[in-house]
Amino acid sequence: MSQIKLGVSPLSWMNSDIPSLGSEISIEQCLKEAAEIGYQGVELEDPMRKIMDLLPKLLSDLGIVCAAGWHSTFLLENSLEKELESLKAHMDVLDKIGARVVNLAECTYAVHRNPGTPLSTRPKLDDESLKKLAYLLDALSDYISRQGFTSAYHHHMGTVIQDADDIQRLMNDTEKLGLLFDTGHLAYASEDPLRVLKTHCDRVTHVHLKNIRTSVLRNNLEKDTDFFTAILDGAFTVPGDASDGEIDFHPILETLAHSGYNGWMIVEAEQDPSKAPPYQYAKMGYNFLAPRTSITV
Repeated sequence: MSQIKLGVSPLSWMNSDIPSLGSEISIEQCLKEAAEIGYQGVELEDPMRKIMDLLPKLLSDLGIVCAAGWHSTFLLENSLEKELESLKAHMDVLDKIGARVVNLAECTYAVHRNPGTPLSTRPKLDDESLKKLAYLLDALSDYISRQGFTSAYHHHMGTVIQDADDIQRLMNDTEKLGLLFDTGHLAYASEDPLRVLKTHCDRVTHVHLKNIRTSVLRNNLEKDTDFFTAILDGAFTVPGDASDGEIDFHPILETLAHSGYNGWMIVEAEQDPSKAPPYQYAKMGYNFLAPRTSITV
């Protein structure tokens, strides 16, 4: 039996990259609603850092935990020593709130946080640069594991590791680095999430599950929009059946179960909360996934 922990990202309520989204929603409301729905945990998002001193008790009182937190690396422009110092500071924060997974993403040259910059201009690495990045990421992963944490590399739109080829090359050139498998970003990159999962399931250490509204995505791809525009247009939504998104999650969940995956599955859907009420959508994701998170192998 594969027992998978089910969490939700605060991105359904508020957004680290677009602070205006959900700015009227308190952290307390977000965490309370996540716990009320039945989620076991959340991920660290920037707005939560504003109440870091209160966060451990708030999580404990609600009976939920912090599973993981994003960490931007700039290994292709900074020294390894500088990046290790930045990583240590981030892990100190995660340690205070009980999170044990470090979501790494190389953000040198990245365009996903640049409003008005088409995603087609995202950086692509030659073999030499990617091998250098892989070597340095493995060094960080070694440090992470020696401190009792787990590394999970987040392939992400607009960054140097975005599509299936990027992921394959990175996995080929690393040994210790874990993979964060994200259904929504793979679909956005015109990849088949299930195929990528089957190829790399033995490296998956963390999972983000979000759905894609194909018609919205197609429109943004045709217009070659920036990442923020796609979010605001509603390209992403929560996992579920085909009524509000078109990724088939059933074989994905079965593959995770049969692979023996026992980590977190995080419902993550960057949406405008004024258009997609957070509680309603988070509950939709939970209601779809909760009956399917324990699958007999």
